[in-house]
Amino acid sequence: MEAQDILIYHSVTKGGNWDKIYKAISEKEDITEENMAKVVTKMTDNAITYMGNNYPKILKQVVKPPFVLYYEGNINLLKSDKRKIAILGNRKSTDTTTTADIVRTNSDCLFITGGTIGVQANACDEIMRLGLPMILILGHGLGDIYNGRSDIYEYAKTHGLILTEYPREIPPSPDYFPQRNRIIATLADNIVAVEVSKNSGTLMTIMLALQQGKDIYVVPQSYDSDLQNNELISEGSFVYTKGTKITEQVF
Repeated sequence: MEAQDILIYHSVTKGGNWDKIYKAISEKEDITEENMAKVVTKMTDNAITYMGNNYPKILKQVVKPPFVLYYEGNINLLKSDKRKIAILGNRKSTDTTTTADIVRTNSDCLFITGGTIGVQANACDEIMRLGLPMILILGHGLGDIYNGRSDIYEYAKTHGLILTEYPREIPPSPDYFPQRNRIIATLADNIVAVEVSKNSGTLMTIMLALQQGKDIYVVPQSYDSDLQNNELISEGSFVYTKGTKITEQVF
C-alpha cells in the first residue's frame, strides 16, 4: 500500500481527527486491501497528503500538521509568490468600510479567509466584487456550507481554492474551527484584524501567528472600546489605518 493512500484511509475513517489518525499510524492499525479499496478508490475529492509534492512546506512546521488536505479549485495558489493576507474579526461586525478598504488597498495580495459571517464574509464580498483570488479554509468537509453563503463557496471554486483537513461528509463543529485557524495563521504572511473580541477565534489565530514571528496589523478603536484591538497595538501590533499597504514596512 502507498503511504499516501494509508494517510487518506485513516483521515477518512477517523473523520479528519488528528489524534485518532496519529494513533492509527503509530500503532500500525491493520488495513485490509478490501477496506482500502472501499475508501480510497471510491473517494471523489481531490486530496494532497503530508507526503505529497504539493503539500505546503510551511504547514509541516506547525504543531500537528494536517495529514491530508482536501481541496477544490486551483491548488497551485498554495505556491503563489504573492503576499498572503488573512483578514479577521468579529462575526457580528458592521464595519464593512474598513474591511473593504483593506481588500482594495492590498488587491495585489492573495487573501486567505475562513468565510464565516461578519468581517470574513465582508472581506469575501469585496474580493468577489473586485474579481480577486482567495483561499477559503474550512472547519468542516467540502460537502457542507457553514454560513449559508454558497456564493462564496462557488466563487472560491472557480476563482481560488477551497481547503480543509476534514473529509467531505464531516459537518461543522466548534472543535474544528480552532484547527482551521492554525492553518489560516500558518499559511498567511500577515494577519489584519478589524475587530478582536476577548477569547475569540480571531485572537487565538493572532496568537498562533505571533508565535510564528508574523506581523499583525490591527484597526484601532475608541479608547473605551471593549475590543482587544488597542491592547494588541500597545503590545506591538502595527496600526492599520485607511490606505495602509501591508507590503510596506511600518514604523
